[in-house]
Amino acid sequence: MTGHANQLAIPPELADDPNAFELARIWSGTDHGFYVLNVKRYPEPAVWGMMAIDLMKHAARAYEQEGAGKKEDIYKRILVGFMAEMQNPTEPL
Repeated sequence: MTGHANQLAIPPELADDPNAFELARIWSGTDHGFYVLNVKRYPEPAVWGMMAIDLMKHAARAYEQEGAGKKEDIYKRILVGFMAEMQNPTEPL
C-alpha cells in the first residue's frame, strides 16, 4: 500500500532509528475523525493522558508558529475545547 497524498512525513530524525515506533495516526475525513492507536507499546493507560497534554502543547506551539497568536493564549483555548468535550461529549465512550 502506498501513502496518502495528505499524509504527514516521518520526522527525518527518526527515519533511520530502528527503535522508533508510531503511536497514533489521526485523520479527518468527511464529517468524521479516524484514530489508529498503538496501545500495546504502553500497557499503562495513564500514559495516554500525558501524551494528550503533550499533544495540546505542541499544537499551541504550532499555531503560534503559524502566526495565530501567543502559545499560552492558544493553549488556553485548546483547554476550553478539551473541557467542553469532557462535559458534553460529541461521541460516546
